[in-house]
Amino acid sequence: IRRTGKWFAENPGVIASAWDASGISVFHIPEAEIPMDLRSNMPNPNSWSKWLIAFLPFDSGSCIDIARPQEIVLNIALCGDWAGGAWWKSHQARSTGFV
Repeated sequence: IRRTGKWFAENPGVIASAWDASGISVFHIPEAEIPMDLRSNMPNPNSWSKWLIAFLPFDSGSCIDIARPQEIVLNIALCGDWAGGAWWKSHQARSTGFV
């Protein structure tokens, strides 16, 4: 199943991931179904199988021994910004006289 931004906008909820020795699991839990363990800040991913949307198993060549805990930062700024300051290097930016 391919889910796009529109689908997620129409189906709000929690996207959670669990990383253990077997692999990485990704879940989408609808807002109306958020379980008590997650609401109480005591997540139990073993009870979330009905919301599993992806499983990425580890094998002997996987990154399990070299990867460290991860953090995802989502920039939801309404106006946003181009990566790497690309806008500031553009002709349009230079033509404003502020560059």
